[in-house]
Amino acid sequence: MKEAIVRSRIDAAKKVEVEAILGALGLSTSDAIRLFINQVILEKGLPFKVKLPEEASEAHDAWFRRQVESAVAKADDPETVFTPHGDVMKRFNSEQGDRRTKKKGIVS
Repeated sequence: MKEAIVRSRIDAAKKVEVEAILGALGLSTSDAIRLFINQVILEKGLPFKVKLPEEASEAHDAWFRRQVESAVAKADDPETVFTPHGDVMKRFNSEQGDRRTKKKGIVS
């Protein structure tokens, strides 16, 4: 099996801490990384749940609520000018066509 090298920059204090913990378990950092990679392959994803800390989640929820309330207030404002759906779809389809053309490498 051909081997590859994986490198990563981490905080020096965290490196010392992780080496101490892994050493107590009889593992090197390289051993732990190999275990992690094998688990990712077995699980077809991360071998643990990844989520925002509770305070970040609450902050995001509050931000999202403010965005929705602002949009609703703007929609209720009689001075708001709306764009007809047909116009939006024409622009969307035109931009989609432009993106597809650029993706294929076709330049006009």
